[in-house]
Amino acid sequence: MTTSRRHMLAFAVLALLATGGCADPQSPSGPGEAQPATDQRGDAVADIGDVSVRASATQTSMLPESVAREYGLDRSPRTILLLVNLRGVGSAPAPVISATVTDLLGHATPVSLRAAHIAQADAGTVDYVGTVDATLPDTLRFTVVARRGDATATLEVSRDYYPQ
Repeated sequence: MTTSRRHMLAFAVLALLATGGCADPQSPSGPGEAQPATDQRGDAVADIGDVSVRASATQTSMLPESVAREYGLDRSPRTILLLVNLRGVGSAPAPVISATVTDLLGHATPVSLRAAHIAQADAGTVDYVGTVDATLPDTLRFTVVARRGDATATLEVSRDYYPQ
């Protein structure tokens, strides 16, 4: 895969995942906790030292077929993709990432994440992907916790999902 193709793929995934979401920038932070924020695309973002953590979620049916194939996903309106992107990892160990999803009824379920080995121009970039099956319509809130050493960042992405 060429470098320009890699950049286009990464941009396409981030653009598609930017159809909504939120983080609570007023969440209380304790010592060693990174303060989350929301960027202009609606992704939840936070920094842990020099590592940037970005979380976003979308229905896999919204992904182009080539992107879904690249991440090893089946496209379906009922399958929701959680993408956690780490940038600036460097040679130090990457933050440890965990995630849960909570539906409108308050049922919380862990989200199994796996590293997606996508060829990227920046060796300091790591993607983690996880999917959940949803009964539509629903509102899902994803909570992502990133830990690196004594630092912790908690990001939240909440979005409404509808049948397509």
